Amino acid sequence: MKTSQTIEKLSKLGICGIISLLSYTAMVVFSPLAYPGYNWMSMSVSELSAAGAPSKELAGQLNALAFQNIMHIAVTAAVVVLSIVSLLVIAIGAKKDNRKTIEVWAIVSLAAMLGGAIGTRILPQTLFGIAERISTFSVVVFNAVLGIELLRGSLNDNQHEKNNRKKAKENYPVLNGDRDTANVLVTLPDGSKGWTDGLGNGYIR
Repeated sequence: MKTSQTIEKLSKLGICGIISLLSYTAMVVFSPLAYPGYNWMSMSVSELSAAGAPSKELAGQLNALAFQNIMHIAVTAAVVVLSIVSLLVIAIGAKKDNRKTIEVWAIVSLAAMLGGAIGTRILPQTLFGIAERISTFSVVVFNAVLGIELLRGSLNDNQHEKNNRKKAKENYPVLNGDRDTANVLVTLPDGSKGWTDGLGNGYIR
């Protein structure tokens, strides 16, 4: 019971992922108001908080909760590499653990990150800002997705196991009992399978 309560409390931290997305979005949308001449389509997000930028102070205040400040090229490179590796690992782990939502979002985010990065290289300078935003927002959005999943409790192994069992029950008929009590999957002599409460006939698979 105590472990369950601890997990439930930790799940509430998922709100941080949503706050991160909202905070970063606010910085990207409102900071240009304090930067005369800023063109979001051709200029990078990091220029909003760069040294000497008229919007630096506002960008810092709006992005205070997002933890997305880009310090310099070395740190940026490290962040990109680690983000790519983490998304790959998460996608593989999610597929192995049958967490379809996380798997799909990880793949989409990875594709957006790489696509945006490539876009900054091959698209004209006038579209640089758009490509960069696709890349940077991919990770921030994925953080928000993880936060939502955490709030829902779907990252909880116990809850995940219950969900998997529920889906499995939908694939086979309930031979006796009901869907709440039928927790044993059996194979009948004719080769068909179904769920039972353990009191009916059949051979456990």
